[in-house]
Amino acid sequence: MIKNYFTSMVRALARNRMLTLINIGGLAIGFAAFFAIMAFTSFDLSYEDFMPAKEQIYRMEISYSSENGTQIHASAGPVSAKPVFLEEFPGLIDAATRFYIRSGVEVRNGEQVFIDDVMVTDSDFFRVFDLPFVAGGQETAFQTPGSMVLTESMAQKYFGDENPVGKTLDKYIVTGVIKNLPENTHLKPGLIVSADFPSMSWWEDYAQRWDINFMYTYLKFHPLADTQRVRSRFEHLVT
Repeated sequence: MIKNYFTSMVRALARNRMLTLINIGGLAIGFAAFFAIMAFTSFDLSYEDFMPAKEQIYRMEISYSSENGTQIHASAGPVSAKPVFLEEFPGLIDAATRFYIRSGVEVRNGEQVFIDDVMVTDSDFFRVFDLPFVAGGQETAFQTPGSMVLTESMAQKYFGDENPVGKTLDKYIVTGVIKNLPENTHLKPGLIVSADFPSMSWWEDYAQRWDINFMYTYLKFHPLADTQRVRSRFEHLVT
């Protein structure tokens, strides 16, 4: 009986070839769209899953009105935010870091010149972001300003199969190499440089101002911290 049903179905499909092709094509497109949406959603929802203690890490974002009344939302904020957080909430915040990205930087390695983006940060970067090292370590990576940490791909690009730790790249000393980060992360470091921000010529002026926004500030809260309390208190401090 099953054979008869199958034979009848094949004959019906053969008699209506155009309709059959349309139905099968529509079904195939539907399945393809379903799996594409599932893959996209899964990728999007898995952002930062590789990051230890990701639920404790927050980025400071700002909202303000421009002179013409336009509401502006930005993920980069003033350089002065980090010390205020640490001073006002010592028992709630375990660590804080800030960084900015310099795009299209000339990086010299001997006679070779490369163009890369450089993340300029402070010594607390790896206290907030517990990234896996394959050479060097978090404790020694940014002990002194002028240190540089590379991703594996950047280490391969600049030094090949050599161990780059202790070598000089441009004017920086390589102190560590971290694993390449997955695509589903908003962090895109390649060259990470530790800077002594207070020694920079622009720091004294910028550190006292709240209207120059170019640094990303990240906070790592204590596991039991009341983040809403911090947010409310900080908004009160800067208004």
